[in-house]
Amino acid sequence: MANYLSFNTKDIYVHINKYEKYSFDYLGWTVSDNYKYNEKIPRHSQYSITITSPVITNQEELNNSNVRGKEIADIITLLIPISGLSPLNSPKFISFSNNHEFVDFKSAPNGWSTNYSDIQSTLDSEKGDELVLTVTAEGLIHSSKLDRSPLYEIQQMLEHYDDADEHTAFLLFLYNSIETANDINVYMLIGKALEIVFAIGIYNKKRHIKSYFPELSEILKDVTFGTLFDLTNRRKESSVVS
Repeated sequence: MANYLSFNTKDIYVHINKYEKYSFDYLGWTVSDNYKYNEKIPRHSQYSITITSPVITNQEELNNSNVRGKEIADIITLLIPISGLSPLNSPKFISFSNNHEFVDFKSAPNGWSTNYSDIQSTLDSEKGDELVLTVTAEGLIHSSKLDRSPLYEIQQMLEHYDDADEHTAFLLFLYNSIETANDINVYMLIGKALEIVFAIGIYNKKRHIKSYFPELSEILKDVTFGTLFDLTNRRKESSVVS
């Protein structure tokens, strides 16, 4: 029996209008996708990506494949938000873009544990024959909508990833960090990303954002990139307290 090492993303919520299963070869690995359509709630349809190694015959090949597979997975993780999907590690209980926050009473701060569940179980047991209703917090649903499998775009970006300059690669890292941030440090990350964008001359600070992105006209009106840059560096969440 042949052995193949595989890495699978968690399910990502997305509604794909015209999905067709797709796969491609990358450095001897097979990158493929899978889509489970939800007829009742299309935006809760689930999408995942799998990367599969060449055949493995010994321990050394297994170890080498594990290292290579993680490297490929890390790059795909950076490219997933650029393809139109929600990031793999979106904050579960907070969304800065929509100003939504969800409270999970059972969870503890990062690096801490809590006996909340133990006390809740004790309190429930003291209720005797009373009906006990248990509610489990699943967190926020981050969903998107696409016309076709995002794996087409991911393939193009993956195959040219090594050709990207240092600034572009770092911007990809920053973008993923912004999308997965779960505290107000997100504003400093946005400010740093804009700083790099302006430094390499992609956009003109004096031009209106709508001249580059007409779809944002109603929201940003006559705001320039320079104004946006100033805002990110002067608001209390991103400024250095003197």
